[in-house]
Amino acid sequence: MSLHAESLFLPIAPPAAAATTWEPGAAAHLEAVCRALAQTMAPPGQPLSLHVAVEPLDLPATTVRSLGLLVAELVANALQHGFPPRDGGTAARPAEVWVTGAHAPDGSYRMSVEDNGIGLPPGFDLRLRPVGRGLRMVAMLADRLRARLAIDDGTGTRFTLRLIPALID
Repeated sequence: MSLHAESLFLPIAPPAAAATTWEPGAAAHLEAVCRALAQTMAPPGQPLSLHVAVEPLDLPATTVRSLGLLVAELVANALQHGFPPRDGGTAARPAEVWVTGAHAPDGSYRMSVEDNGIGLPPGFDLRLRPVGRGLRMVAMLADRLRARLAIDDGTGTRFTLRLIPALID
């Protein structure tokens, strides 16, 4: 998935010296990429609802690309692992994935990818447990963005990235 997602995000990045704005056009692009992933990776024989709501955010082009790769990887991970088939070949529940991005009162920006899938394995800890390439890439991109990554595992899984725009180079 990683190389596919990266190729999807290359067109939005202007030359390295330029900056871009996370504006409705970029948010629409993010939604299109998430929908393309959902279309190609949806659990077989099961309806999928994808909800994308991202507020505008001013960021350098390289940051927008890193954020886009991170979100694409989390959406792909949710679709690939969150909805395993039952004995009859369909997942246990209708699949839903939410991608949200909003400004917080503390000046940070919160980007979340959430699903209503099976959740993470018991005792899962991204810092302690060896994980696949996708989640290692998510952790690396979060570090590059100087962002805090939180994982909530209840009904499904939610990854929330807390960005502080002033800390981004």
